[in-house]
Amino acid sequence: MSLWRRCAALSAVALLLAAAGCLGRGNEAEDQKALLDNVKAWEEASNAGDVDRLLGLLTPHARVLPPNHASVEGDEALRAFFQEMADAGVTLELQNEDVAGDRNLAYTAGRYAVKGPDGTEIDHGKYLEVWRRIEGAWKLHRLMWNSSVEVPEPAAAGEEGGA
Repeated sequence: MSLWRRCAALSAVALLLAAAGCLGRGNEAEDQKALLDNVKAWEEASNAGDVDRLLGLLTPHARVLPPNHASVEGDEALRAFFQEMADAGVTLELQNEDVAGDRNLAYTAGRYAVKGPDGTEIDHGKYLEVWRRIEGAWKLHRLMWNSSVEVPEPAAAGEEGGA
């Protein structure tokens, strides 16, 4: 096979692969809107203490990765975890900064603030959510966050609270 024919064949294969990569892609604007609507729904359900609605936004194999805590997975553990948050009476504010994905997997990322029952901010930081499309609907598959609140320096030996 001549060099030209090999280049033409490789180009044809590359075009076919590129076209195949585009097959099945949904409307990106619709997907982004659906994902952002889900982030808002998560915030609203969390603030309402609606554990059933929170669980309804999750994939069947969802995992929550909170800071300073073991991973939370499985229906019973997830329900208990979110119920504990609901019982604490805290509210959540989410500011989405990024949303991207392709076909059946996407992520949202941003900043959060948690306020106590009296409205005082008790934490703020960053979050990352991984979403999977299941039967046409975006469901939360992984959730993690970490605080931006600085950890206080430990007291030196001999100072109050020190060893």
